[in-house]
Amino acid sequence: MSNEVEFEYTGKEEREDVPKDVTIVRFHPSVTEVDDYMFMECEQLKKVVFNEGLKKIGRNAFYGCRQLEQINLPSTLFEVDASAFRECAILRDVVFNEGPQNIGIERLVHIILQFECIMYHLVGVAVVRAGRRLIRYTILDT
Repeated sequence: MSNEVEFEYTGKEEREDVPKDVTIVRFHPSVTEVDDYMFMECEQLKKVVFNEGLKKIGRNAFYGCRQLEQINLPSTLFEVDASAFRECAILRDVVFNEGPQNIGIERLVHIILQFECIMYHLVGVAVVRAGRRLIRYTILDT
């Protein structure tokens, strides 16, 4: 028996509609923006499946999602608030599909980590050392 609680985000929900024990969020193809505070402190959230077409991730959208380990960002992303992924303590793997070109990968890494870091670029992969955390960022060219 699986303990996974899946939720589809259509962009029409209020924060109160999100189950507190959600573990997986899938974005409906029509979503273009994640509202401010939408998934804040969803402490069991482990996986987020963003849609191509997503343009903006709002303020504190995933603040305090302490179980979130990996995200795969769509190439259509134009804006990520500086506090969108704050307190996502074990976020270790971020995949940039063609890289959100207008944000800049280094800026986005800083937003996700919340402090300055050292990046080591390898072919298609940036390995980031931030304090004692070692994090892998993958850039996919499609």
